[in-house]
Order: sequence, then C-alpha cells, then structure tokens
Amino acid sequence: MTSSNPPLSSSEAKNTRQKEIPDGVAPADVAHFASLPLSKPTFDDPSFKMIAMSRALTHNKRGHSLMAGTWNTPSTITHLLSFYRPASSPEHITSTIEQQRAEVRRFYAFGTGLNAHPNLLHGGVIATILDSTMGNVGGLYVCICMFIQSAFPRCHFTRQRSSRT
Repeated sequence: MTSSNPPLSSSEAKNTRQKEIPDGVAPADVAHFASLPLSKPTFDDPSFKMIAMSRALTHNKRGHSLMAGTWNTPSTITHLLSFYRPASSPEHITSTIEQQRAEVRRFYAFGTGLNAHPNLLHGGVIATILDSTMGNVGGLYVCICMFIQSAFPRCHFTRQRSSRT
C-alpha cells in the first residue's frame, strides 16, 4: 500500500522500525506506539504488517460514530494502531502453533475521559473495545483467541470507611 499521509521525520521513520504505514493510519499513532516497550515486539517482528482499521464515520455519517467521533478525542482514545500477521503454513516444520495462526494486535492509548475512578478504565469501555476489535477481526478467524496485556498489570483498590457508622 502507498500512503498519502505526510512523511515522517527521519527520527520518526527510524522509530517505526521500517514498518510500512498504510493509508488511514495516522503517523502520530505510529510514532506514539513505536516509542513504547509494550509494542516493541510487534514493531520488531517482520511478519506483522500495520493495517488500517478505520475510525471513520460510515453510512452517511451515521455508522461508527462511537469510535470515529465520541471516542476519538484527546480525553478518550488518544491513539489507536492495529497490526496483522497472516497464518503460516501448518506444514512448516519449525513453526509453533502461535506462529501458524493468524493474529491481530491492536494497541490503544486512553485519556482520562473514560475512567470509572481515577486512573481506572471503565469496565463498559473495556467490553466495548473488545466488541469493536472482534468486529474488525471476526472475518479473519474461525476461532478467536484473546490476549490482553496491560501496561498496569495490577490494580490496587482502597476502601474508605464511611463516616456514618
């Protein structure tokens, strides 16, 4: 694919680790995730190709309005980037089951506008994100396996005692 996006600076291009940026993928999203350790293995793996999973309005501006408009702001989903790795041939002797199956990896960066509590993403948002992602990849798989990795693997909750006793 060729890109009609503005060219990246030389330092930004180096940070993308030589991934081709398709039309519909914002260079700012690429630069954001290229700088994070969590997404580094995906950028470094040549079998993963960056893909555009549109956040554009559809159906006369009546479709995809949640992801394209409401949740496409600096305080909601600030960056979104998707990658696809096609399945390898199962006959390939050295490949593992993980290498044989097709895979989509989708990275999200969230602002504070979707919190349930300070620094805690609302569970309904998580469910909607999973639904949106599965809707995008549903045609690619017979069996869909999910792996969720958080930059914050532990949540700590404190409960305050009520002043009414």
